[in-house]
Amino acid sequence: MADEQPPQPSSPWAVPGEGSGEPDESGYWGKLPASGRRDSWPPPSSGGPTPPPPSGGWTPPPPPGTPAAPPQWYGAPAQGKTEGLAIAAFVLGLVSLLFCPIITAIVGLVLAAKAHGRINQSNGMLGGRGLATAGRVLSIVGLVVWIPLIAAITVASINGGDQKRLDQLDVGDCFNIPNGVRVTHVTKKSCNNAHQGEVVSVLTYPQLGGSYPGPGALTQFAATRCPAEFARYVGSTPARSYTVGWLYPLESAWTRQHLRQVVCAVEDPDGHLVGSVRRAVES
Repeated sequence: MADEQPPQPSSPWAVPGEGSGEPDESGYWGKLPASGRRDSWPPPSSGGPTPPPPSGGWTPPPPPGTPAAPPQWYGAPAQGKTEGLAIAAFVLGLVSLLFCPIITAIVGLVLAAKAHGRINQSNGMLGGRGLATAGRVLSIVGLVVWIPLIAAITVASINGGDQKRLDQLDVGDCFNIPNGVRVTHVTKKSCNNAHQGEVVSVLTYPQLGGSYPGPGALTQFAATRCPAEFARYVGSTPARSYTVGWLYPLESAWTRQHLRQVVCAVEDPDGHLVGSVRRAVES
């Protein structure tokens, strides 16, 4: 018939079922809708085999009705309870820093080390690593701060126990005199060890009240009385020569501390004394 149109060749871009009326075995490309997204894969069933997905690395979505796979999460495993030793290490470290028990700091270091070991072996099931580390740091700081401080206080206390004022010296005490003319304290020493002086007498200045008599009056009083006190102390003629000296209160000690004692002492002009002068007599 003249009105019949010849069949048109099928277009390679036609959707199956369009143009030629037969499915296209070469592939499937969906129509591009107005939203810019392609039709879903796979195409509606047309009775023939399902064409393969297009090349190019694009993975089609699963067919409708396929259950979605559960999401997978990656990261550190959930931590359980906090390690108790970590808490104890932190508390002991804080206590050692504030209240100075050295033993507490040492125990805190031990507990911090054990807490780190347990946390490392738990594979993330135990928490408290930060507390254990903080406890270790606090314990170390406590030891660094308090050990030198306690040592200094102990040394000062020992030295302070050997410091004697004039009114604290007794007959027979041996001592060292600090450098300088103005002496407020002397250091008590054992007479068996080297020392600078030995007390032979302690006198009381007769003026108990009133104003300070002055260095001249106190020196005259000591120079008159101390040699006789030395001879009485030794009890015989010494086998060697000694220097007799004395210590008297300064004006501040006379006024504020009401010191009236004059200490008569013996010194060795050639150096230090060793032993008591009571035994240094002629045989």
